[in-house]
Amino acid sequence: MFLYCPKIKRVCSMCAETKWNPLIGEYTEKSRLFCGSAPASFDCTVESLPSCPLDMTQSQKKAHSKKMKAMEKKLFPKRFY
Repeated sequence: MFLYCPKIKRVCSMCAETKWNPLIGEYTEKSRLFCGSAPASFDCTVESLPSCPLDMTQSQKKAHSKKMKAMEKKLFPKRFY
């Protein structure tokens, strides 16, 4: 663990790397950084976060979760709910 996180511009213990793509639900060739302290949502990649979750307020975390849930409903058909 302990990878460089571009959001905080230093090494973070909550940052992990994998080839999993949450948008298509499969492993790909491209590696992505995921945040372990991100608010619950389907997409916890570092790119999708507005800032570091450790620095975000509770209201910012809730707003991000609501935004991700709205995006999830647009991306995936209703039969998966």
